[in-house]
Amino acid sequence: MTGTGVKALLVSGGVDVAVSAEYGRGAQTGRRVALVGIAASALLATLNIVVGLLTQSTSVVATGLEFAGDVLASTVVLLGIVVAVRPADDNHPYGHGRIETLAAFVVGIILALGGAGICWNSLQAVGA
Repeated sequence: MTGTGVKALLVSGGVDVAVSAEYGRGAQTGRRVALVGIAASALLATLNIVVGLLTQSTSVVATGLEFAGDVLASTVVLLGIVVAVRPADDNHPYGHGRIETLAAFVVGIILALGGAGICWNSLQAVGA
């Protein structure tokens, strides 16, 4: 939607309908992208973990676990998108869009914990 179109809608009072429709289309694309990402990461995680275990390669298993973390993070993002597009209700008069911020925070925590785990394991390996 162009900037002038938004201004015209704001003036006419139709902003809620137009923004909701635009946001809904973006959410559909976001859901599709998240689902494809989850499927691809799940396949790569499974293949890397199985091959890594069969060949006894810790680096390949670690790569598989990294992909598994991507599956978890993408699932959180997908849930955030699904909840965010819900319309306003009595408990949430301005809608549910802010859940995306919470989902991003959870993904950040997942990444921070993964990084801390890698650091911990690396320090233990150096000390051994």
